[in-house]
Amino acid sequence: MITFTEPEYKEVEVYGKKFRAFTNGRIQRSFRDKYFREVKPSYHTAKEKKEYWRIKVKDKMFPAHRITASAYLGLDIWDTDKKIDHIDRNTKNNAVNNLRIVTVSENSQNMNNVKGFSLNRENGKYRARIIVNGKHICLGTHDTEDGAHNAYLEAKKKYHISNNDNCQGRREV
Repeated sequence: MITFTEPEYKEVEVYGKKFRAFTNGRIQRSFRDKYFREVKPSYHTAKEKKEYWRIKVKDKMFPAHRITASAYLGLDIWDTDKKIDHIDRNTKNNAVNNLRIVTVSENSQNMNNVKGFSLNRENGKYRARIIVNGKHICLGTHDTEDGAHNAYLEAKKKYHISNNDNCQGRREV
């Protein structure tokens, strides 16, 4: 006999409405105070051009990943100073093991389009630098883009929160 087990869920209340947040990222909404229905994804493109799953609650759009993080990671759902980082950078993957609570600064460290250097037009060299706790740290000047970018990546390993190996600051040129 094959048995089907439902993934674990926890209940969260948002604006007086009950939701079930599942470990795999699914969300269900209560209706008639005793039944639950699957919430269909409604994606909203944010300023950063990333699509986030939003749920309409009392005429307001609410990020689904905050509901999941509130249920499993202990996020105060109303604390706007705390952000939710999608570790694999897939904003549609709201599974608990893909989310973590971070500050704005930590969240900006998990980007894949950061070069970490700029060209000094006066001397034609590339200046590498990194931001740590709001302060710029100069990593020296380099003759090539690759040299400057590699210096940035080494500093990133040292100063920034770590991710899995495929999230080490890929450069898009």
